[in-house]
Amino acid sequence: MINKKAFTLIELMVVLLIFTIILSGVYGAFTIAGSLYQIDTASVNIQQQARQAMNWLVKDLRASSTGSISISYGGPGLDVVTFDTPFGTNIQYYVTAGQLIREYPVGTTRAIANNISTLDFILSVNTLKITLVCSATALKRPLSIQLIEKVTLRN
Repeated sequence: MINKKAFTLIELMVVLLIFTIILSGVYGAFTIAGSLYQIDTASVNIQQQARQAMNWLVKDLRASSTGSISISYGGPGLDVVTFDTPFGTNIQYYVTAGQLIREYPVGTTRAIANNISTLDFILSVNTLKITLVCSATALKRPLSIQLIEKVTLRN
């Protein structure tokens, strides 16, 4: 008598079912990890944009004086600041189409940061309060960061 060893159809189907369950779990884990990666990347990006924008604003504004600063209303949360420093006159910062724009000299613009949704200035005595909000959407999830800086005007 020949002894043949083989798997039955039921054993093969059970193994296939277990393998499918394991693969489904691995696929789900990769999908979740990919989503979290996209959200984290977008979050880091808006944080970098907000810090970059605030650094430019603070660096320029610290060199200005109270008398040289003019703040005008550019829309809700979209103020325009114009000021002079020992290094230049009529320097302007404003937001258009979600970009923070630095204009100096007049007519020459440079985009400093993207995804800027709010830019507000409040001037009191020799202190300028800057409120900047940077917003984006990742996987239909809104992300936002708000930075507030108080700049003491030195000149």
